[in-house]
Amino acid sequence: MDLVAIVSEASVDAAQQDSALRSEADRRSIDLPTAFSVPDRGLWDMGYAAEASQSLPATARTLDDAPTVAEPFLDPP
Repeated sequence: MDLVAIVSEASVDAAQQDSALRSEADRRSIDLPTAFSVPDRGLWDMGYAAEASQSLPATARTLDDAPTVAEPFLDPP
C-alpha cells in the first residue's frame, strides 16, 4: 500500500531508489524477489481494501488494481 501511495503522489528517481533498495537488502542479508507477488491473498484482500479506500486513488483500491499502479515502479522498462 505504501508503494502505491508513493507512486501515485510522488516523483522518485529510479536509480537512487534502486540503489537504496539494494543497499537495504544487503544490510539485512535478504534477497530481493525477481517479481512482485502478494504473499497471502486471503490475508491481504480485505485489509488492503479497507485501508486503500481511505487513502488511495480509486485506480488502486483493490489488490487486483494495485500491481497495475506499482509495477512500472517495480519493473521499469
